[in-house]
Amino acid sequence: MKLLAVHGSMFLVGAFLSLFPIGRFSVGGQQVTYSEWWSSGTGIKFLVVALSIGVGAICLIKKVRYARTIYFVVLLGIFAVLPVTDPVLLGRVAWFIPVAVFIGLIYWYLFHKKTVQVYFGVSNP
Repeated sequence: MKLLAVHGSMFLVGAFLSLFPIGRFSVGGQQVTYSEWWSSGTGIKFLVVALSIGVGAICLIKKVRYARTIYFVVLLGIFAVLPVTDPVLLGRVAWFIPVAVFIGLIYWYLFHKKTVQVYFGVSNP
């Protein structure tokens, strides 16, 4: 759970920092300006994904009633939309296999691992 919390927190930091013209921005491997980052649509996609994962992680930390479902659905949604936004991925079986394994492991961890079940079974003080 700590890893997922840190992971989600880093996405929140990334989402926040993407709102400011600091650092370098890249679209398709090409360095772009801050305005090109947002005008290409990549900035908004990143912001939505980063905020979604971050909110999911906050739900896990706060033990929100459906936190595990929220976090898992967010991940599923991201991986379901990726091939639509990047059609090159549609024909790559080598991409789908690791994603399927990752999703399966996250599902097992969130819904079947005993320590996670205990963590969510304890009521908030």
